[in-house]
Amino acid sequence: MSSKEPAEDYLKRAKLRFKILNEFFEKNDYADVMRISEEIVELSQRSILSY
Repeated sequence: MSSKEPAEDYLKRAKLRFKILNEFFEKNDYADVMRISEEIVELSQRSILSY
């Protein structure tokens, strides 16, 4: 595994969560919007730090 692979994986997972975020927002499911937003931030941070 190269040093970029974990970073790319974290970023890929963050992007997938970002795509589904709007669905929760449209359904006024704000608890899940917050939870998924926190996951996106965490995965983005891990991507940056592992690069």
